[in-house]
Amino acid sequence: MKLRGFLKNFEIFRKRFIISIFTSFLSKRMSSPNTAIIKPDPMEMTFYYGDDYNFPIHANIMKMEMTPKKLTISPNSPLQVFLKNLAKKRHELVVQLNSFLFKIQSPRAFKGTKSQIYCIMEPGETLNFRIELMKETGPGFLESDILAMANPEGIFTIFHQTTTKKDDSDTAWFGSRDSPHNTDKKSNDHIIKISVNADFEHGYSEQAMFLETDSELTKKRRQQFDVILKNEKIRVESEEKEKEKAEKEKNEKKKRHKCLVM
Repeated sequence: MKLRGFLKNFEIFRKRFIISIFTSFLSKRMSSPNTAIIKPDPMEMTFYYGDDYNFPIHANIMKMEMTPKKLTISPNSPLQVFLKNLAKKRHELVVQLNSFLFKIQSPRAFKGTKSQIYCIMEPGETLNFRIELMKETGPGFLESDILAMANPEGIFTIFHQTTTKKDDSDTAWFGSRDSPHNTDKKSNDHIIKISVNADFEHGYSEQAMFLETDSELTKKRRQQFDVILKNEKIRVESEEKEKEKAEKEKNEKKKRHKCLVM
């Protein structure tokens, strides 16, 4: 009986792994290099594993309609953005902007270069918010975070999935067993760690940000970005060299010790 259970569990894991690789491959094949949009898979795949294991696997299907489609920010005025829930069920939504030039206006969470809005969306409900220029990074900014950014404009992320949350409180988001977001409950920044679970109906997309035209502020921010990025690359390169040196000395020491023993 134990062996049978183990084999069933192994088969579930194997199929899910294959599905995840396949959907990831499709998503990358369909992405556009010009707009950096990760498009969802065109079909929703559901698999079942017998009477005892009825676990549906949901493909990445975006059910949030965004207006405008392309996020181009003017230095003179914030951009109004609308997100409409097209799903037939309640969904939890996380909107994140990771940028050195822009931030979400009046975000629910703001740390370093990340600004977020997260909320519960009823079917047909529309969320509206604005994106504005960032005058300075938020609290808790780490210069090492710059290494993960391709440019100062940054990336806009939308994530949503069906939810069992009863309300939209911080307790429901951070302190509930039903929450898939493994964030430190003691953290004061309230930044959500996005966690995609294929067991739920969900959608995930990333989109590049654009600046209409440079201003004195954006020019200054770009210069700051370039300086930080340059310094961080030098730091990482130096640390890698020190690591290689230490590893080489360690191996040489082992060789000398081996010769003495022989």
